[in-house]
Amino acid sequence: MRLSTSILMAMPLAAYAAEEGKSVIDEYKAKFDGFLGSFGAKPVQLTPEQQARYGAEEKPVEGGALTELTLGNWKETLYSSIPEGSTTPEDWWVFVTGRGKSCNGFCLKAESAFNQTAETFAAQTETDTPNMALINCDNEPILCSSWSCGPGSLWVFDLLPAPADVDVHLTRVNLSSITPETFAGYLDPAARANFTQLESVFHPFNSNLAKYDLAVPFGYAIHYISKIPNWAFMFGLSAISRTMMTNRMQNHEARRQRAAAPPATPAVKI
Repeated sequence: MRLSTSILMAMPLAAYAAEEGKSVIDEYKAKFDGFLGSFGAKPVQLTPEQQARYGAEEKPVEGGALTELTLGNWKETLYSSIPEGSTTPEDWWVFVTGRGKSCNGFCLKAESAFNQTAETFAAQTETDTPNMALINCDNEPILCSSWSCGPGSLWVFDLLPAPADVDVHLTRVNLSSITPETFAGYLDPAARANFTQLESVFHPFNSNLAKYDLAVPFGYAIHYISKIPNWAFMFGLSAISRTMMTNRMQNHEARRQRAAAPPATPAVKI
């Protein structure tokens, strides 16, 4: 009887774990399909089941409730709401999304939920709500590379007037189960307890790359390096290793020949 009770109690947990595992597998599959796309291969299309789990109809956000960040406007946009001399951090929530190239269609549901949340926040004039923005990595691959961010993540910025350091906390969202209510729930600081504070060389504000204006060049480098096929990397490494081994063998042979050569006969003075 105890065994049967334990099994019955474990069944909901097993079902939940299976659901979560399926979501994670789908997300990694999307990344793999995007990797194949860099070689010109056609990514696998969403199945009807996946379309139901991740798909959503694209609808524009009304009333300027949401700003789309680009490589050219992101910093100016984030600082635009910060009053000069302010000592209270201003919150910006930035959701990183994508389409076929970077997310393979798996981000549409989460993006739609974020858009609905932005519209809800914009209508709540009596409540202190964050500013909302979006990055589409399909349209802004350099920006995503310079931040080292991927689709399906929510970034929370606490901004003070420049040049103060900026605290950034982020989390991955479940692309299949996220809802507007989930995003709205993050207004409660306790709900953000599991967010990770960003301490990275790719920090958009605090890192040395950002302070010395190297983040964008580095983003370009990472982006274009990622376009090089793996076989080209392997070919280059193979050529370099063969050259090094050949030079080493030639030097070894030259030393062996010098060691085996008879000593030179000293000159006889007359």
